[in-house]
Amino acid sequence: MFDFTKLWDLQYLFGANLAGMSRSDLIFFWIAVAMAAAALISKAAAIRASADSPKRYLFHKYFHSLLTMGILVLLWAGARYQNIPWVQTHIVALVLFLITLVWLGFVVFYHRKDYRRHLSEWKEGKTKKKYLP
Repeated sequence: MFDFTKLWDLQYLFGANLAGMSRSDLIFFWIAVAMAAAALISKAAAIRASADSPKRYLFHKYFHSLLTMGILVLLWAGARYQNIPWVQTHIVALVLFLITLVWLGFVVFYHRKDYRRHLSEWKEGKTKKKYLP
């Protein structure tokens, strides 16, 4: 279980990595691996969708956000393992996760608001193309 009381400890946020990878570092690492795996799954779903489909556009949005943040957090984990100053601090990883939440928030907002409308317009256009010369 992740200890959220550490988030207000300055030594945890800005401290050096003296003892190697801690348990929270490994949790961050595996979250990044899961994000990269989810990105690959969304890329496979985007490839399976039609070329001009809004579904393809949506899955590409998920792919780009998850892969970018997965790779950045994996780079952070490597910097943490190699003891690179300032890059290895936990505040960097937490800021990356905050950026991920904001980015995915915009993608989910698109998914909830505009995706259905774009999908219905695309289906209507596809039906029109089917029956009109």
